[in-house]
Amino acid sequence: NTFWLSTGQIVSRLLRALIIIYAARVLGAASYGAFSYTLSLAGLFAIFSDIGLTSLLTREASKQSPQYQGYLATSLFLKALLVALSMALIIIVAPIFTTIPEARLLLPLAAFLLAFDSLRDFTFALTRARQHMQLEAGITIFTNCVITVLAFAALFVAPTSLSLMIAYTIGSGIGLLSAAIF
Repeated sequence: NTFWLSTGQIVSRLLRALIIIYAARVLGAASYGAFSYTLSLAGLFAIFSDIGLTSLLTREASKQSPQYQGYLATSLFLKALLVALSMALIIIVAPIFTTIPEARLLLPLAAFLLAFDSLRDFTFALTRARQHMQLEAGITIFTNCVITVLAFAALFVAPTSLSLMIAYTIGSGIGLLSAAIF
C-alpha cells in the first residue's frame, strides 16, 4: 500500500512540476502569479469542505459494520453540503479578498476545481478502507496525466491563465468521473 501511494504521489508531482514550469514560462510572472494566487485563495476556503469526513468514512468502512451504508449515505450528504458551502464561499466571499481582476475571473473555475478534487479525495476513503491503494494511485496518476495533457494543449492554443484553469478543472472533473466509476 505504501508503494502504491508513494508511486501515485511521486508520478503526480512530477507531472504537475512539468506543467508548472511550462506554464510559468509561457504565461509570465503576472498571469501565472494570478493563477497561483487564485488556487491558493480558493484553497483557504476549501478547508471547510472536509472537516474529517474522509477519515471517518475510511475508519468506519474498514470495520465492515452493518451500519456501513448509513455512514456512507450520511457522509456523502454532508460532504456534498460542505463542498457546496465551500464553493459558495469561494465564489461569493473570496473576490472580496483580491484586487487582481484576473484572479477574480478565475475564482468560479477554481471553486469547481477544488470541488472536483475534494469529491475525488472522498472516493479514496473507500479505496483505503478496502486496502486498494493501487486503484487510488492509478486514478491519481490518470487524473494528473489528463490535467497535464489538457494544460499543455490549452497553453499551446491560448496561453492564458483562464485556459490553464479550464484545463485543470476539466482534468479534475475527468478524474472525479473515473474515481466514481471505479
